[in-house]
Amino acid sequence: MPFLHDRHKRLAFPFHAPAAQDAGMPRHQTMAQDAELRLRGGLDVQVTWPPATTERPALLVVLPGASTGAPVWGRLAAGIPAVLLMVRGRRFDDACEALEWGADHAAELGADPRRLLLAADRGGAGLVAALARHARDRGWPPIARHVLVDPELDPARAGELVALLAGKGRTQ
Repeated sequence: MPFLHDRHKRLAFPFHAPAAQDAGMPRHQTMAQDAELRLRGGLDVQVTWPPATTERPALLVVLPGASTGAPVWGRLAAGIPAVLLMVRGRRFDDACEALEWGADHAAELGADPRRLLLAADRGGAGLVAALARHARDRGWPPIARHVLVDPELDPARAGELVALLAGKGRTQ
């Protein structure tokens, strides 16, 4: 059941993000919790929290392409670690709304607002490029890193993308 999130209310979620005291959970463990949200504009997003860590996770906003499902992005988010915000819309306005909402509510989601990551594969890659440019030109939201994967995301290469999104790899 999706929750309607009022962008002006705090504590709009029926549960809290994983706490730091749960940091003993292994990193390779599956994602801890997820929620389906409907933003005020009618856009559906899925938020998935990684197992708790000692430091605040990044916020990874993903525009998935046709070939990639949530399990691959979930593995990436767990490896970074990051709170995963999966955007369901395919239009620029939908993606922009989700990115700006994520930037506004990163701390509320339990993520580090200074570590906003943006990624997509296939058709979503062009949209991410447009969003990154739009954010840069406006000066907000500050995107720490973005990764475009084209033509498809090979699950065997997920480790390379974790390094890129975490800022430890080199870009090509």
